[in-house]
Amino acid sequence: QNSMKRRDRHPAPQKAVRIVVLGDPGAGKSSIITVFISGHFEENISPLIPVAVLPPEATVDNVSVTLVDTNASDSKTLVAEIHNADVALIVYAGDQPDSFPRLRSFWLPFVSQQRPDLPIVIVANKVDLRSGDSLHIDKGLRASAAAIMREWQAAETCLECSARRRINVTEAVHYAVKAVLHPTGALYDTRTRDLRPACARALRWVHGVCDADGDGLLDEEELNWYQETVFGAPLQPHQLRSIKDLLRRTRPEGMLGEGVTQEGFLHLHRLFIQRGRTETAWAALRAFGFGPNLRLAPARLPNLAL
Repeated sequence: QNSMKRRDRHPAPQKAVRIVVLGDPGAGKSSIITVFISGHFEENISPLIPVAVLPPEATVDNVSVTLVDTNASDSKTLVAEIHNADVALIVYAGDQPDSFPRLRSFWLPFVSQQRPDLPIVIVANKVDLRSGDSLHIDKGLRASAAAIMREWQAAETCLECSARRRINVTEAVHYAVKAVLHPTGALYDTRTRDLRPACARALRWVHGVCDADGDGLLDEEELNWYQETVFGAPLQPHQLRSIKDLLRRTRPEGMLGEGVTQEGFLHLHRLFIQRGRTETAWAALRAFGFGPNLRLAPARLPNLAL
């Protein structure tokens, strides 16, 4: 059975994430930061609040988070903060019809011009002030968000929130952190709805490493070795059955007899990403020594014991 040295297997995880919060005046940037930090909404708040730093123990992702408020009219500072950031959280007013077009005409191009590779999370704030049922996603917004994510590859997630009612504020910051720790764009092309070539190559390599008998298939023992290598525990029998049933339903060529083919292995990770579980795909790649650029460091090559 293949064995991998456990020492130095995983690239060092990022310990801190710096989030620059962008958007037009009145979109609610400062309120989102304040509610995330304190849990309370304040009616009268400063238009620009100081940089806020939260220690790892205060965040669900166990990393230090720095939140940087910005003034939309201070272009010099905006550019500097975009270059210093790990991710941009762009906020627009979900109750104002002219706010969303500004997102597309100004903010997305502006960020892209400064940092084409900077991950972006888009937040529609003030949904509590929107007419209709504010707790349900507007169908037009859903379609617009999907179009943005196809057009702008750096856009990782679009979601709605209400700082006033404390809806999805924590989630907005979590998704920003997740965009840095487990970025979708490096693995998946939202235009083609498929794995990027580098990701597919890496996963094929992982499949090959796990394929101890070299028959091109992963049997239950090999699947469990993969699972233990990545997550530290084997799959339960019902989980193995579910995986096989899923592949037979959605990608018949993913199964050959009782074994998972290379295409089936890739399809499972494609589904993880499509369902928002990018951390699962990244866990697999990192466990086998792949870094953020999806290159395998020579020092982390597995030790193949025959």
